[in-house]
Amino acid sequence: MVLIVGAGITGLTIAYLLAQAGIRVLVLEKEKRVGGLAKSFRYGDFTFDIGPHRFYTHNQRVLAFIREVLGDEGKILERRTAVHFGNRYYSWPLQPQALFKLPLPITLRAARDVITQRFKGKGPERSFRDYILHQYGSTLYEVFFRDYTQKFLGIPSEETHATWAQMGIIKAVINEKVAPRGLIGLIRMALFPPAASLKFIYPKGMMGSFCEILAEKIKDLEGEILVSHPLEKFKISKERIKTVSIQGKRWPVERVIWTAPLTSLCSLLQIPSRGLEYRALLLYLLEVNHPPLLPYQWCYYGDPKVIFSRVSQPSLFNESAAPSGQSGLCLEILCQKGDDYWQNYRGLKDRVLADLMKVGLIGRKEEIMGFHYQRIPEAYPIYRIDYPQRLTQIKKDLSRISNLVIAGRSGSFWYNNMDECIEMASRVASQVIRAKSGDKG
Repeated sequence: MVLIVGAGITGLTIAYLLAQAGIRVLVLEKEKRVGGLAKSFRYGDFTFDIGPHRFYTHNQRVLAFIREVLGDEGKILERRTAVHFGNRYYSWPLQPQALFKLPLPITLRAARDVITQRFKGKGPERSFRDYILHQYGSTLYEVFFRDYTQKFLGIPSEETHATWAQMGIIKAVINEKVAPRGLIGLIRMALFPPAASLKFIYPKGMMGSFCEILAEKIKDLEGEILVSHPLEKFKISKERIKTVSIQGKRWPVERVIWTAPLTSLCSLLQIPSRGLEYRALLLYLLEVNHPPLLPYQWCYYGDPKVIFSRVSQPSLFNESAAPSGQSGLCLEILCQKGDDYWQNYRGLKDRVLADLMKVGLIGRKEEIMGFHYQRIPEAYPIYRIDYPQRLTQIKKDLSRISNLVIAGRSGSFWYNNMDECIEMASRVASQVIRAKSGDKG
């Protein structure tokens, strides 16, 4: 039996592909429902995802898999997103008209950056600060990238590895083929935008339905999924996991695929986690007594005086996410498990409402009909400047266990999107199937 720990996109995709190949699988999930970071929350007539999830890929195999799972339950949406700074909204990716809306001092400073960048040599790009200053200049670094990143990860930009810049910018643009490489590239993209609009696939039943459909397909193939079942213990012999303990019962396993947080795996195996950390996420899920006031599916907020870093509007993904004439708001507040925000999440209500009015997402406090809260303890890897060395050492410690595989955002400590999770899952499943065939041979 192959044990898969974690029932998010990666774990469920691996389980489905293995079950299709006739391999017995058991998926273990500590939460009450499948989905991981891709689950949806339903409160009466309102539904919320964990932020703005969507499918976008150039990989034809991944695209075929998404369509296989969704069937006619998928739809194509045009992306409409924005960034907020200086008390204004700017469509993102940058639109030509945005160049004429920037405050004149910022425009002049950005123009200076374009000129001076041509005469600057390329220095080391080890930190986020190094990378952004070299690629986009000091103006955009100071007015948006620095504050947003420090707010998002909770550490100074000079202590953040450049990997975060390289991945985060491309993922924010969504289309790596038009991702702006440097300030000149950003301006060029604004003046000469792609001919086709940016579009993505979204499930008709909200994002959580993708995982629910996958789970049903796994069960149809006689795979087993246990929710509310945290893994308690490994028994290792001769550098192989022989059995696992689940609610006091031992299960024999041939292979373990771990997609839960890497730090939890280290704890179970009693090896050092080397100081790796995850950023926690506090969700405010609000029922609003009017349609969306802004046309954006999601917006980024870099201002450190605004408590949330990103807001998505579910009804702009799916009209059925809220009753007619009403809407929902999903606010993402980044924190650390155990800090003041995490402990006092209900006490942030007044500040949240004040900030929503300040940025124009609501007009009055009375427009909010209902508040719901969710706390996600390990949402994003924190890329400190020395994280590659720490991660390498952990992988070296884990490599002694021959039948253990790590995968997914949390398991591999890699900030990937759902399309990349499916691609990674496909590779892992293929490796397991080949290994299984070799064992039989």
